[in-house]
Amino acid sequence: MSRLPSHLTLESLDAALSIVRAEILKDKPLEALVNWLQHKDSNPWVLKCLCFPLTSMNAIDWIETSFTTNIAESAHALSQKYGKQMSLMGAIQAGQKLDSQYFELEKNVQLSGVMVNYGNNSATGRARKSLNRKKARMEVTKKSKQQQMTEKTLREAKNLVDAGISAEVVEQFLSSKSKAS
Repeated sequence: MSRLPSHLTLESLDAALSIVRAEILKDKPLEALVNWLQHKDSNPWVLKCLCFPLTSMNAIDWIETSFTTNIAESAHALSQKYGKQMSLMGAIQAGQKLDSQYFELEKNVQLSGVMVNYGNNSATGRARKSLNRKKARMEVTKKSKQQQMTEKTLREAKNLVDAGISAEVVEQFLSSKSKAS
């Protein structure tokens, strides 16, 4: 990867933390902000898990990893399928039972060709779904970038008006920006 997006650089993280630290230096800082920063300062591993510049994870893995906890939550539910607070041996046996059920299910699907749940959950089906999710994310990102460009253009136009530039020139500026996009 030749260049990381700006929000994944150490400079952007340092800039954000500088803003937070500056807020705390004010006369009456928000207590929640003070608590947040104290928590992050006393638990440095938290930011290492949440901020790419501080992690040892490679960039491609970081970007392709889900930013939701859905996978962990579903795994948590499965972990309690056969009970809670089990002994080590009981937990191993419960895990073995769950794994056996999945292997048996997969074997039956391969023999019969009939899926248990709706949709194509084979490797190709999952790959197709993954591509569709990536396309949808790219569309959202594209729309967000367009919105940011529009907001930037409007800020520039406001700055021109505030600087005393004539309305006709500002209109020409806005017109040229709309033709460019």
